[in-house]
Amino acid sequence: MQQLFDPDDAPELRREKAFIFGSAPKLAGDFLRAGRETRMSRASKDASVAEDIAHVWARGWTVLDAVINAMEQSCALMFTRSEVFDDHADVREALLLLQSATTLTLREISELLRAGYLSGAAARWRALHETAVTAVVVAEGGPSIARRYIDHGVATQLLRLEAFYQQPHPDAPPAAERAERMQLVADLIAKHTIPGETVSFRRPYAWATPVMPARAKDGKHLEPNFTRLEAAAGQIDMRLLVQHGAHGHVHNDAGAVRTAVLKDGNLLLAGPRSDEVQTVAIPALRTIVVAAAATHLGFEPQLDEFGRLISLTGAAIADLAATGVQAFESVHRSSQMLF
Repeated sequence: MQQLFDPDDAPELRREKAFIFGSAPKLAGDFLRAGRETRMSRASKDASVAEDIAHVWARGWTVLDAVINAMEQSCALMFTRSEVFDDHADVREALLLLQSATTLTLREISELLRAGYLSGAAARWRALHETAVTAVVVAEGGPSIARRYIDHGVATQLLRLEAFYQQPHPDAPPAAERAERMQLVADLIAKHTIPGETVSFRRPYAWATPVMPARAKDGKHLEPNFTRLEAAAGQIDMRLLVQHGAHGHVHNDAGAVRTAVLKDGNLLLAGPRSDEVQTVAIPALRTIVVAAAATHLGFEPQLDEFGRLISLTGAAIADLAATGVQAFESVHRSSQMLF
């Protein structure tokens, strides 16, 4: 913190800065001692909140656990088909990745909700929603869109790594290896660049360019963004909730943050809460209905023996998730705005 001392500071300001930064380590030590003393108290309060949540929404948790278990079993079922190489192989690979991501994210949401961390759970729901939207677009787009989605992910990650290594980084791979990676990126960009289009394959969501509407002025595709992907997937009605989950909990929108930290207008809550669990659990389960339908019904190109099995599995998961929505909705609790 030495750089905070400006040679041009007035003597009084320098004395104040010296006092503040000289005393800070002592106060930090006091905080450490207080933290040790209150750890058990905080743990007891957290456990009380979790117990309240488990009791009030007991049936909802039962169904949510069943959904997660079914999703995990379904991933294993899909994996058995990952070595089938035919014209639909790229779709299977992409949907298996999306199904796995969906399952993991739902488990994260469940754990955060049970502990009472509603803001964190709402933020993870946004990720779940984006995964579901992507699954719908990939499933409906077929093998060419699935291949673009997979290759775009590879190119994006390699470009991010290269930007990171350019800092420079002491553990960066040899120059020859980095050059080989960048050549792969260049090859993927060349492979998926659409002649006459202006959207670079480097751009976010560029894998979805072929399914975007055409511009009226020249007939070229509009540049993909998440709002347009939502429209393509028939999920645009979730836009307001997405904005709440993104800006209210991630980007510190004042109104949403106030509801998260104030109770009865004056009590700071610097810990988990037991109210409004269903306001996150219900959207999460509704999103699972969409995701399960996309990842399962799009997994096979025809209704052969495995196609019927995976479609039935997806339909059952969607039905179970809908049951979970009803279980959480059935809990009638009075809720009031906290501001």
